[in-house]
Amino acid sequence: METEEKVEKIDESQSIVATQPENVPVHKDHPPIVSKHSVAKALIFGSAVALLLGGLAYFKLHDQISKQSQNKSNPTPIASTSPVEKNALLLQKLAHPTTGETWLATPKKLSDQGFLRLADDTTVYYEVGKHGTSTILMSVTQQIGDYIILYEKTPDGKVSAIIHPDSQANYKSTQDETNGPTGQFKSTVAINTTTHYDSLSLPTVVSLDKGYRLEKPTYPGLGNLISDKSTATETVLLTYGESKIVKLETPNVVTKLTSISYALKTPINTVIGLMYTPLAKELKDFKWTVGAKPNDSIAAMTYGCGNLSASVTRADGVKDADVQQVGTAPDGTKIYELKSIEAPLVTKAYDEFKVFFKDFQSIDYANISKTEFVNQHAVIFINDNYGQWLVYTREKLRPVGGCAKPVIYLYPQKSEAVSVRVGAQVRVSLPAYNPTSGWNVWANPNGTMTVAGAKYDSLFWEGPGNGSYPAITSGTVVAHSELISTIRQQLTKQGLSPKESADFLAYWTPKLSTKPYVRLTWFDTDQMNGLAPLFISPRPDTLIRVFLDAEGLDQPINLQAQHLSAKSRTGFTVVEWGGLANFPLK
Repeated sequence: METEEKVEKIDESQSIVATQPENVPVHKDHPPIVSKHSVAKALIFGSAVALLLGGLAYFKLHDQISKQSQNKSNPTPIASTSPVEKNALLLQKLAHPTTGETWLATPKKLSDQGFLRLADDTTVYYEVGKHGTSTILMSVTQQIGDYIILYEKTPDGKVSAIIHPDSQANYKSTQDETNGPTGQFKSTVAINTTTHYDSLSLPTVVSLDKGYRLEKPTYPGLGNLISDKSTATETVLLTYGESKIVKLETPNVVTKLTSISYALKTPINTVIGLMYTPLAKELKDFKWTVGAKPNDSIAAMTYGCGNLSASVTRADGVKDADVQQVGTAPDGTKIYELKSIEAPLVTKAYDEFKVFFKDFQSIDYANISKTEFVNQHAVIFINDNYGQWLVYTREKLRPVGGCAKPVIYLYPQKSEAVSVRVGAQVRVSLPAYNPTSGWNVWANPNGTMTVAGAKYDSLFWEGPGNGSYPAITSGTVVAHSELISTIRQQLTKQGLSPKESADFLAYWTPKLSTKPYVRLTWFDTDQMNGLAPLFISPRPDTLIRVFLDAEGLDQPINLQAQHLSAKSRTGFTVVEWGGLANFPLK
């Protein structure tokens, strides 16, 4: 699921300051502002009025928390008279829950509990904690992102679905009714809309230093299960009880761009994306000293065909001397562009823009020159309060492609019905892909298959994966004259058959760069399972997935060598190959 982004830069005089418990790990670049006198005084406005309220808020919050602690199973609603007090109480309760829940250090995986009406082999159940005498269970179904539901099971075996775990989320009544007994749950599962958990109730705002803040997502949810396949570097910024505010950074050694996002890690082993950016998205109120005056919006420049989860993107290769001011945002933030039209980042963005739009001549800007591309503010920068150069691209001028033509081969040991689903937003497919049920095929041991009466020898799809795009940290740099022979050898090393390799080369050879050198980086099965997981029933005995990220180079670069290996094909075997289309900056 994509992390929602929202941009807001606030004056220090209006800053809401988040307090945390003592002994909290602090990132050197993002030190939180901490009060050691009282966690209850978690948020205070800088204005004189708010300072007066702050003292009163302490006693009011303390009294509310004491009363609620006496009745943890049925906490009273938050009755703060101001958003500041309410947010302070939420932060206090996030650190010190009053609703009586306790969580296991590590969720315990369970067998299929059968709570959901529709059988789905992608649903996994866990025991995650206790609430009074009841056990808290969790189901995780991988759809577009993870769909997570909590349940409570009493000692006598009665089960209820906890529909509103976050006490402050704006749930719709249709979620209670449509997804209730007449919807997704079996009749044995009761619907509980009154039980909430303080430790899963998100505050509205968590402030960072330097005048920036994080905000909770617009739509309620429990996030995604934390993946051990993530390539992001994690820094803990703030700790609230068993929850952590973290900064996630994914660098790319080729583009010298680092995607940055922020999230709340919860006690149930999930991560919830928080909204953060220091620049307004809408361009209509920007003031420009040169170039066009666009009225569309901007987005962080990210890499790959995974979900667009970056809140901001840091341009690690950009220096102060490389840029010049070209405008200002509505809040006064200075907007910059690169001085040189031949700067590598501008050249790369423009080349990939042209590749993507070459077949869309009717689209605005499709035929513009590189100079006009720059004048249209296609790539802009700000220098944020942490001294980072953050880069953005205009929505109308950015490629929006996805993972290109991953092809799936099925080799069951006997002719049988096989169901295949992809953890991605499939936009193009053959045969037609059903977003709910995927493909249902009759597959044969020789690789042929039948779908809706038509015969195929593979399935293919295109679109952004639901997971994060792996970081480029290694690969092979090869002269163009050796490109095809190298790819063929590397496909064999990864376990592809001669036919599968020939299919790959037939599709990709015309799309590969013609520059003197090409970088080849392969993602393996585990990385692809994190980017776009496959859900196949019956479950295959052997799964081989290979994915190529290739880039043309004018000169060779130093890159850590990549070591490739193959799996032995045993039992029901599934093979997939794919690659990133020639427009990876998006």
